[in-house]
Order: sequence, then C-alpha cells, then structure tokens
Amino acid sequence: MMQQRSHVQWVRLYGPVSSALVGGVVAAYAVTESRVDDFSFSDDGLTSVVITPQWAGATAALVAAVGVALLHRWGRGGFASVFAAVGALAIALPTFVSISAQMSVTVNAIGAGAFLAAAAFPTNGHRGAQIALALGVITTTLYFGAADLWRDRVARWSLTLPGDAYPVPSTVPVWILLAATLLVGGVASVARPNQEPGDVDTRLVTLGVVLPLAFTALYAWLGSTSTSHGSWVTAVVIAVAVTVALA
Repeated sequence: MMQQRSHVQWVRLYGPVSSALVGGVVAAYAVTESRVDDFSFSDDGLTSVVITPQWAGATAALVAAVGVALLHRWGRGGFASVFAAVGALAIALPTFVSISAQMSVTVNAIGAGAFLAAAAFPTNGHRGAQIALALGVITTTLYFGAADLWRDRVARWSLTLPGDAYPVPSTVPVWILLAATLLVGGVASVARPNQEPGDVDTRLVTLGVVLPLAFTALYAWLGSTSTSHGSWVTAVVIAVAVTVALA
C-alpha cells in the first residue's frame, strides 16, 4: 500500500510536466501536419478558409479553451481522461474511416484541441507543467519543418477530381497516440488541480474563445495569400491591438 501511494504521489508531482509536454507536442504536431498543401490556391468562399492552417489552429485553440473551462468546472480527472481518449480517437479517425483532406482539417483540429485540454487540466497551479505545455506547443509549431528531414510527408490535396475524395492518413501514428493517451489520461485521472470545482475565470475563457475567432476573421478578411503587404500589416496591427485589449 505504501509503495502504491508513493507511485501516485510521484505521478501527481512529476506527471503533469511530462503529460503537458507530450500533450502539447502531440496536439501541435497533429494541427501542423494536417495542413492541406494546396490551401493557398483555393478561392471557394468558406472552403478556402476552413482548409487553412489558421482555421486548424484556431479550431484547436477554441476547443482547448472551452474544454479546459468545462474540465475545471467539473473538477474531475476522469473527465479529462475521457477528453484525451476522444481527442486521440478524432485524430486517428482517418486510420479507421476514409476521410477527405478537406474534412480532416476540422476533425483533426477538434481532436487536437480536446487532447490539449486534457493535457492542460493537471497544470493548474503547477508552473513547471504550464511551461512544459507552452514549450511543447511552441517548439513543435516552430520546428515542425525539421521533421521532413527524416520522413516523407504524405501529400494532402483538397482540389481533386469529382468523386475523388483523396483520403488521407492519421496526422499522428496510432501507436504514438496510444502511448500519449495512456500518459495524458493516466496523469489526468489522478490529478488534483489547485482549484475548486466550478471556480472558472470567465475572462480567461473569453480570451481563449475570442482571440482565435478574431484571428481567423482577420485572416479571412485581410490575410489571404493574394492580398497586398499593406493588408497583412493592417491585419497584424489589429491582431496585436485586440490581443493587448483583451489581455
């Protein structure tokens, strides 16, 4: 019994850091890998937006923000484990069901957001885990291109012939998803965040919801690849202003 308790204590002490790092890496990798190669050539209204990396990142961030708020409102690690499992299943869905590259961007982003929320649940009040989560997301996003040095990336095309959906594989190998889910879900199940259930800062939730939507609107309005430098600069200025105002 004493040995079992020590294992649980060890998981609660060091588990959030490893879980946050792995969860951040997996979620960010899934989002960046889902990029449709010909998104810059599409001009089909809404479709030209929902296949972009901006849409994928915003969707994942939105799901993660709402997911974290719900998990802290419920205050139970078991729900976070369910989020990790559901998120991993959504990411791995193309392995079991034929799905087009166009649709996979949104489905994959929802899964990545849910998985990120599960990884973020044990980090409340744990500075080291919060840093690990941020490092996992930021470094994976910035250095994703280095992964192409040791693997052949599968092309993902949205523009296809009629009747050809061009199915795509899972953005993250299933065996990696399984291992990551066991880690993130296991740590979340024994987590004891330093926050009472139901105690949710609505300002942070608003920040996490409004910013992704604002950035996506700016991208669709001013940030397409065919716009001028002036439009891009204007979009950046507005984005910074909105971020500062909300923060």
